[in-house]
Amino acid sequence: IISFFAKIPGGAKWAGLILLLVVIQVLLGLFSSGIPQLAILHGANALALFAAAVYAGRRVAAHSQVPAEPQNA
Repeated sequence: IISFFAKIPGGAKWAGLILLLVVIQVLLGLFSSGIPQLAILHGANALALFAAAVYAGRRVAAHSQVPAEPQNA
């Protein structure tokens, strides 16, 4: 929700992707007890979720770093 107000280019897209990956992570965790082959997907999705969160966080940090302008009086 915050991503819509943050005015970060592509922020809502990345927030949606992270939300989708979290939902997939929960579902894979729930269903991997019955289907052991899903456990590898659970681990791979965890890495994808981590990478997407780091990338989105770095985009915010890069966007918020505004060079200081000299104050000429």
